[in-house]
Amino acid sequence: MKSGFMDDDTLSGELQTAEREVSIFLGASQDTGLGLNQSDCEIIMEDFTAISSSSPLCNFCKVAKEEMTLLGTPVINDTAQDRAITHKKIDEISRDIDRLA
Repeated sequence: MKSGFMDDDTLSGELQTAEREVSIFLGASQDTGLGLNQSDCEIIMEDFTAISSSSPLCNFCKVAKEEMTLLGTPVINDTAQDRAITHKKIDEISRDIDRLA
């Protein structure tokens, strides 16, 4: 599956399919003038050992499935959700302490 909005795109499916799609994009970048900032790209998987050093995805940021977010919002009930709740509560308590002063 491919979807996109403005300058954000999402690929999903088998690893080989994503690698092929990214390779096509990288190959067309000179012709289109569009680039791919790989330091901002994420790959979300359970096991990253399947990504070889020659893969077009090898320089992507690796995000564990349980930590994935979409526009800053946790996608599944796991680590990312716990982190979001914890940070939100810390921010609220900090704000309340400032108001008490």
